[in-house]
Amino acid sequence: SKISYALAHAEPSSADLRCLCLGFSQCIFDLARELGVNDDGRQSAARHVSTIRAMVVAEPHRNDLRHSLSICLRLAGGLDQETGRGGKARRHFKESLAIMRRLVDAEPDRADLRNELSISLRSLGILAQVGGRGKEARRYLEESLAIVRTLLDAEPDRADLQLELSHSLNILGD
Repeated sequence: SKISYALAHAEPSSADLRCLCLGFSQCIFDLARELGVNDDGRQSAARHVSTIRAMVVAEPHRNDLRHSLSICLRLAGGLDQETGRGGKARRHFKESLAIMRRLVDAEPDRADLRNELSISLRSLGILAQVGGRGKEARRYLEESLAIVRTLLDAEPDRADLQLELSHSLNILGD
């Protein structure tokens, strides 16, 4: 993956290299978790976020890259939260949320983006809940829940949305 990052940084407009690099997103964060989220895992995740961020800077009009950055930031926030770095997790989650809000504003009919927005809100809600910030947690979690309910109203047979609703209700009930 280091080679793909170097190539993507050297040539950020290459679609093939970008796809190669983006293909590592979830794998990198999953691997970091499996390895116990050690320094190497965190550094690899940070390099990945930096690479995606550089691609966004190189092509600021590309909402697909912004979407990838938002997801990577949320995943990085999850790693931070798991390792007791609440402040850093909060910064990652908030940046992810801000990007996702802009994406949803630009394309409000995209259910996938709205679902990602609800996940970003839920991530911040859980972090606030764990940190003892009950009012803040409830605000994020209720907004997340409202989005999931709206999505489910439009597509009541989607099992993934039913699962999201159940998950959100369980967290809000804690």
